[in-house]
Amino acid sequence: MKLDHKRTVLVGLAFLSICAFWQMYDNIIPLILTNTFHLDETISGAIMAADNVLALFLLPFFGALSDRTSTKIGRRMPFILGGTAAAVILMNLLPLFDNGYANGASTGKLAMFVVTLGLLLVAMGTYRSPAVALMPDVTPKPIRSRANAIINLMGAVGGISYLIVAAVLYPQVVKIAQNAAHYAVQKPDEVTDLVDFKQPEISDTDLKAPIYIDFGPTSLSATPWNNITSHQESSTTSWIKDVENNYTNIGVRVLDGFTATHAGVGSEPASPVMLSASEAALPPEEIETEPETEGAAE
Repeated sequence: MKLDHKRTVLVGLAFLSICAFWQMYDNIIPLILTNTFHLDETISGAIMAADNVLALFLLPFFGALSDRTSTKIGRRMPFILGGTAAAVILMNLLPLFDNGYANGASTGKLAMFVVTLGLLLVAMGTYRSPAVALMPDVTPKPIRSRANAIINLMGAVGGISYLIVAAVLYPQVVKIAQNAAHYAVQKPDEVTDLVDFKQPEISDTDLKAPIYIDFGPTSLSATPWNNITSHQESSTTSWIKDVENNYTNIGVRVLDGFTATHAGVGSEPASPVMLSASEAALPPEEIETEPETEGAAE
């Protein structure tokens, strides 16, 4: 009896997406809860544990429900397709609430994020059991062990795929995870303080020295310039340094997306990028700037 490898790989795509999702969920969501919404570790941990609580009820329920379902596309596919579509939509809503809260904190935005996260967990729960049960439905019993090996391999590919994407998009997160894993092996019985990744110490709230900001576009200026490398709307740069290399409590947030040369949009004339295109964390009167100073000029 010969195993249909192509069909088995296609069946395994559902398990691949599940593993990729949980890898992302366990790495990114805690950072959003603590860094954006500033929740303490107790509340963040409770939210992160919600998926395990929901799984106790959702997995057996939807697994049994799919057993009794009969459609033209089979017993499992309605749950896999519907759950995947809902999860994709809900997953893309999370960054909207995350960015919205970063631009203006409110209890309503936090509530919407938590509700959307809960619905996302439900959507994932609807197709997790049907996805696992699909392989035995389409594979003869004598060769299910080989098919199961391929399914598990697909799950590993899903997890690795996320790690590769994260390494490109979030290099700092990967570096923290690597250091944490290294110390966990070296000192398994100790709580390791990752001092290299802590928020820098800010010596004073009052400016003691000038601050230089370079808005780019391509080459990075040497110290003491602070390089703003992202010109997208709502992008933020924190922990700006002064010319004496001291961290300050000033951050720069781009209010309107722009190009470093700003050649003009539509009928809008070309113009230099002005410092007024950004917003500082301190009141304007506490920041000394020369009027009509170009942000990209050194």
